[in-house]
Amino acid sequence: MTNRLPEKLTKLRKHLGFSQAEVAKMCLVPVEQYMNFENGNQICSIYELQKIAQIFDVDIIELLDNTVEVTLPELSNEFDSVQIPFANIPKSEDFDGDTLQATKGFITNDPELEKTMMQQIVAESDDEAKKTKKKVMIYVAVAAVILILVVFLVTFLLKKKPKEEETTVAKVSLSEVNRLALATNGTIWITDNKELKTYGSLKLDNFDHVVQVSAFRDHILGLKEDGTVVCQGNSCDVGAMSDVTMVASGLNHSVALKSDGTVLCTGTQDACAVGDWKDIEAVYAGIDVTVGKLVTSGKLPYLSNLQQLKDVKDVALGSKSACVVTKAGGVSCYTTGSDAVINTEGWNNIKKVVITNDFVAALGSDGKLYVSSTNTDLVKNAGAVSGLVNIAGYDNTLVALKSDGNLVGLGDNSKLVYPVDDSSTPTPNSSQLSAVTNVQFSSTPFNVELSWNKVENAGYYLVKVDTETPTEIKSVKNSASISVDKLEVGKEYTFTIVAMPEDENTYVASMPTTMKYTYQSMAIDKVTNVQYESLDGKVTISWDAVNNASSYSVTLDGKTQETSTNKIEFESVSAGEKTLKIIAKSSDPKKYGNSEEYSSTITVKSERTTLDTPQGLTMYYQNNVWNFDWNAVNHAVAYELTVGDIVVAQQVIGTKYVIDQADQIEALNDKSYTVKLKAIGDQVNYKDSAYFEINNLFKQQH
Repeated sequence: MTNRLPEKLTKLRKHLGFSQAEVAKMCLVPVEQYMNFENGNQICSIYELQKIAQIFDVDIIELLDNTVEVTLPELSNEFDSVQIPFANIPKSEDFDGDTLQATKGFITNDPELEKTMMQQIVAESDDEAKKTKKKVMIYVAVAAVILILVVFLVTFLLKKKPKEEETTVAKVSLSEVNRLALATNGTIWITDNKELKTYGSLKLDNFDHVVQVSAFRDHILGLKEDGTVVCQGNSCDVGAMSDVTMVASGLNHSVALKSDGTVLCTGTQDACAVGDWKDIEAVYAGIDVTVGKLVTSGKLPYLSNLQQLKDVKDVALGSKSACVVTKAGGVSCYTTGSDAVINTEGWNNIKKVVITNDFVAALGSDGKLYVSSTNTDLVKNAGAVSGLVNIAGYDNTLVALKSDGNLVGLGDNSKLVYPVDDSSTPTPNSSQLSAVTNVQFSSTPFNVELSWNKVENAGYYLVKVDTETPTEIKSVKNSASISVDKLEVGKEYTFTIVAMPEDENTYVASMPTTMKYTYQSMAIDKVTNVQYESLDGKVTISWDAVNNASSYSVTLDGKTQETSTNKIEFESVSAGEKTLKIIAKSSDPKKYGNSEEYSSTITVKSERTTLDTPQGLTMYYQNNVWNFDWNAVNHAVAYELTVGDIVVAQQVIGTKYVIDQADQIEALNDKSYTVKLKAIGDQVNYKDSAYFEINNLFKQQH
């Protein structure tokens, strides 16, 4: 069952008009300790509970029993003088023997006291004795019930279980920490009633029961009452985080402070070097940097200045600067290199500071807003704002919560992250432009092009892209383009388009239209005109060259080869139907993507059979001609006969051949030659045989 004591203490204190400091003083405890009573981080002792019940004029049982509502005491001018003597339990010798004193909340089990009480009752008259006895029995019964309840509840709340495996998850209470956050597309805040509210186009999932929110651009963290963390955006591996008391959202990392003073972090390695941090009181995060009062993780130059500071109340981290609020209420800022010094002169009694690339803003304990910026309009408008209880900033936008619960803002509001003021609020004669619709994307080697339907009465359109350095485009047409040099292939970007009015007195800006777009460079052409040859397990493949391709990736039968030309060979490919794939690779991946994959099925023929070598070659000279005979070879379609280095017959049909030319015969006589004979295959199923050779056959032959 949820411990409702913190809720009841807060309710009673506010009802009676006490500050936390005033109650802490009456309880004789430090202010921080009493604040922990109200936020559930520390449990009161029995003595402190007695004192608090006395101060608030309530029964201690109403404080401890989670099943009952606390009774709010009636307010009067005499309330400050009300005393309930619970804390001073009388001893038996405090009774004077004539009167039985029953005090509200008084409990005793002292045998001597009970004996004295009974002796006093016997001394009275019989009627009085009966009445007194009945009264005592009532008191004893009530006291016994109260004693049992008190012992049970106090034991339940205070007793530490000896078993190591039994742990209690402390409930995280709503405090002033992380109550307001500004993201790229909206503002998030938590009301005093623990209601999560948003303004803008931002949509949050599973952020119920959160008591803290922290945001950096699109990366948003929420801390739930049970000490677990929820996340939306990047670096969201927070599912295992528990027993957390504070969260901080960085550009690429999530930070969580545990109740034991250690720190958890997921995301950028440099920012998450927090494994050995101990006794940390608060955590803050920025662009790849983490700060815990005051230990730092990251590489930004200003971090060395922060590590030397003491008595720090709040920290704000920027890309080039950091500002801290001291416990004395002053603000000090530290910049990198030659960046301009931030002027915080005259800023006193500050309780919170925020920093962006455009300004530094601070909130005074009196609700006033202080701004240091080169944006003179922002500084001027800040001076007219008062009654604030919280502030947050991003880019060139500042939002703030007023004491009446309303959200206000200063600076850029193109994404409508805060309500427009009365002068811009649509009236019967002042309307909001329609939102941009039907956004289409296309790409060229140099730009990503986008277009949308024209919005009536729009003077221009404001397009924002969350590139590494945020891109902002103003276009009078219903189209825009962004250079591919600003984009990273395969990365998802958020495009936001707002229609801005031509007549600002009649119309106000539209609600932002937001789209996600993953950039892929324009693909080069697909491979065409693919040819192949298959012979004895060797496959030769060729195709037409592709413009802007630097190489080709070719896959045949699951084996991949790379080539810089438009021709390639595969060896030892088994016969059968094979899948062939070819991808042309870009010579400039920033401007061109790889081609679409070419895919087809080719037939690889079986390796041909080699014909047998011819045998039985004989030669003889008869009737003035040379005769050649040999044995037939199965499946041979012809034969080739070579004498010396001269092929005398390339396609001999049959097993005989005659040299009958006189000049050829004369050339052969009385000379030594090597005669070679091979069988010729059909080149489809059979390939040529090896040569059969005979030497010195023509020497002195007639």
